[in-house]
Amino acid sequence: MRNYSQQTIKRLFSLSGNLCAFPDCDKLIVNSNGTIIGEICHINALNENGPRFNDKLSESKLNDFENLILLCPTCHTTVDKEFNIYTTDKLKQFKNQQIDKFKNNEYNFDPENIYNQINNICNYSASPRLGLISRFAICLSVSSVSPEFFMTVSMTERS
Repeated sequence: MRNYSQQTIKRLFSLSGNLCAFPDCDKLIVNSNGTIIGEICHINALNENGPRFNDKLSESKLNDFENLILLCPTCHTTVDKEFNIYTTDKLKQFKNQQIDKFKNNEYNFDPENIYNQINNICNYSASPRLGLISRFAICLSVSSVSPEFFMTVSMTERS
């Protein structure tokens, strides 16, 4: 059964750079309208008939951050149909390369910091700051966001 914790989902999206993790794929995970296009994919399949299934992993491990990757629908289909080419190790390599790439983007945003900020905002669900979540989604959907943009978002919230 697909059962992802809220923390796992937040980490996946905040560390994705809003891009499909397949190398050289430029498809956005969340489009400019805020529609989630990407798919949460299991590196090792959740069910025993699925690609790369590992019977040594518990259901909770199969639904954990380490076993999940964000892909566009086309790449998801490709890696699952061509599972002999796209092995567990290869998909983990894709995921790690994506995280490294995002951590080292030109503005040097720290994905863990973005995750913590989103988490802090979500904890204020009764607050008028909840509208900032949509602004973070927009920030994550832009491939090169300048620090000035974040300052604009921050200043908008105060007015």
